[in-house]
Amino acid sequence: MTGDGWEGRVGLTLAELQEVVSDALKTYGIKGWTTSFRSFKNAGPEALRELRAILEANEASADDFVILHFLQDKLTDDPGGPYAHISPVGAYDAASGRVLVLDVDREYYGPYWVRVERLLTALSAQTPSYGHGGVLIARKISR
Repeated sequence: MTGDGWEGRVGLTLAELQEVVSDALKTYGIKGWTTSFRSFKNAGPEALRELRAILEANEASADDFVILHFLQDKLTDDPGGPYAHISPVGAYDAASGRVLVLDVDREYYGPYWVRVERLLTALSAQTPSYGHGGVLIARKISR
């Protein structure tokens, strides 16, 4: 990404985020990785179970990473929103039900812990320009 954004605009849908990450892996010659995403259109019990499973799998593996596509104001209580945002997951503590968000907006935020239920609310929120949020998973292909 550049200061001018991607293809001349700032902000990405979840599908565009996958395209950008896949292109970046190719551009930098990083082979043996695949990307997928899961959009969350609601914050119901089934979506919560699926999100927890994704986070638990990520926490148990050194061969993947998860990028969140969410409304930042739903996690930070910033009054201006809605702010579509992306940041990676740093950790998941299943015992406490909290996720460490490594927020890339370092001018205003450091890394912070958030309850997985609140994260799902931020992931399932929608904006007209960027659609619903979700998670992008980049995974090293097993050989």
